[in-house]
Amino acid sequence: MPTVLCAASNWPGRSALANVQVDAVPSQWEDSSPMAKSITRCASIAGIAFVLLALSANSVLAWGDTAHRIICEIAFKELNPQARDEVKRLIRLDPVFFTFSGSCIWPDHPRKRSREHFVNLPRSATQLGNDPCPLADKCLVTAIEVDLEIVADTGAHDASKLDALKFLGHWVGDIHQPMHVSFKDDRGGNRIKEAGPCSRNLHAVWDGCIVLTKLGSHSVDWHRSQNMGR
Repeated sequence: MPTVLCAASNWPGRSALANVQVDAVPSQWEDSSPMAKSITRCASIAGIAFVLLALSANSVLAWGDTAHRIICEIAFKELNPQARDEVKRLIRLDPVFFTFSGSCIWPDHPRKRSREHFVNLPRSATQLGNDPCPLADKCLVTAIEVDLEIVADTGAHDASKLDALKFLGHWVGDIHQPMHVSFKDDRGGNRIKEAGPCSRNLHAVWDGCIVLTKLGSHSVDWHRSQNMGR
């Protein structure tokens, strides 16, 4: 059983994830470097925690910029000291972002590698099978594999590792958004119309509307009040 690489920080809901941590990274990714495994494991835990915390609060948070920042901030704080120092070293090289959590929105502004933000499954699917992208040649699952390999490569240039790090934090957030692991025929909920406070489509409900409706506009600025990523 692999060693848990997340630091023992105390954020709400951690105890509920005690049995999730060890298996948070798929076995095919276990050959990566400790820092890469730590980032992926902790971001996976953060994504699960985000769902659990939202449900325990009788509301569901969305996966727009705010959710990506929250997930990556939780992941950053859960890293062991060695991995956290490496993340900070790489982020200091970025000309735009000053924090890891802030950098996790980079793949969306503007949209980069657009075909890799989701994975489409057949309607009959009950889980991801041996083919990570059953309806395409690349998808969110293979994107995680590609960027995890770059982050883990000790011979990779820092510029490549920095980009891969920003993608990796974003991807692991995306894969925990239900509409990003969905169906091609309704375009991940984009063709399912919603009425009421979130009168757009189901995908937009998850991506932005709920966090504003349930938590208020102040939640969008939550990250600004934190000493995030440093």
